[in-house]
Amino acid sequence: MVGMDPMIPTAVTMLANVVGTLRNASDLAKSSTDADLKIAISEAYSALIDLKAKISELDDENRELKAKLAQKENWKRHSKFGYYIRDEEPDAPICQKCYEGGGKIAYLSAVKQEPGGLRRECIQCNHGVYEVRYPQADTRVRGRRGWMGN
Repeated sequence: MVGMDPMIPTAVTMLANVVGTLRNASDLAKSSTDADLKIAISEAYSALIDLKAKISELDDENRELKAKLAQKENWKRHSKFGYYIRDEEPDAPICQKCYEGGGKIAYLSAVKQEPGGLRRECIQCNHGVYEVRYPQADTRVRGRRGWMGN
């Protein structure tokens, strides 16, 4: 049972014990004329079916959560740009905002040249990350009277 949660065999064993006990009680009740006993055993079987369904549902949820956790552990935050990358795909970063905000895997665009520098953008939330910023020309007006000195 490689990769199985250690609690699953325990739950399955417990369930098997309950089934065995119910079968024994059912066999004993067959020779009984007590209608209430037979109804109680029928209700116990119904509850057992519900329990089996819930265990199956929890097992599926557990597998999904483990898969998400394993996927999350593969992403490392890039120390310079803040987005997340995997060793297997260093040129396919994901959005920091989406990942940290809701655990979403939203890839960033390829690097685009823009007036302010080289930038990537999230394809889902449009959050942008500059990998290179170009120096901006100082466009502020100098002095009290503007650039002409008036």
